[in-house]
Amino acid sequence: MEINNQTLVVFDLDDTLYKEIDFVKSAYKEISRIIELQTGTNIYDELFFLFKKKADVFDFILKKYPTTLSLQDLIDVYRYHIPNIQPVKEIIRFINKCNDNVSAFCLITDGKSVTQRNKLKALGLIDLFKDNLYISQEVGYTKINEYSFLSILNKYPNNNFIYFADNAKKDFLIPNKLGWVTYQIQDINNIHDSFIEVPNGYAAQNKITYKFFENEFN
Repeated sequence: MEINNQTLVVFDLDDTLYKEIDFVKSAYKEISRIIELQTGTNIYDELFFLFKKKADVFDFILKKYPTTLSLQDLIDVYRYHIPNIQPVKEIIRFINKCNDNVSAFCLITDGKSVTQRNKLKALGLIDLFKDNLYISQEVGYTKINEYSFLSILNKYPNNNFIYFADNAKKDFLIPNKLGWVTYQIQDINNIHDSFIEVPNGYAAQNKITYKFFENEFN
């Protein structure tokens, strides 16, 4: 993969720049902290166990523990807490190595504005994207729509576009149509199954692990 000053690198956020499971753990630790203040019981292990079993974690809390929190309170804590997460080290090395050579770095992510911006701040990456940050709640369109991709393409004409993401169900359909070079980061610990088979057009052109960034840019 060639990187030069006519290359524009576009990232997804969740399970690309950091591991989304770490956000889940961080949210449950914060919820457990609040519940423990009210009940004296640390329930983190129970919450994470139920999450792995795909159970209704919040319903469990409300039925089992005498908390003053409502369902909406639990949702808000989950979404809007300041997460304890770290960026993927291979990605950071890649960004640092390419920072002076690429045209720009952009980010397209689905999610709530506050939630996604809190993640980027916790990762120390909010300034990297500056005016090239496209969050679905802010722009009004998810990644299954062309809007954010076309906005980047029109802002940076005559560039080569490289796109890194994880979710084949929605991440690659539009950039594939636009002729971008697409890479799917596959990991068994991803929240969404990154090894799932998808229809033609949805799959990334290249399937990689994080080791790709070390091997390609050592």
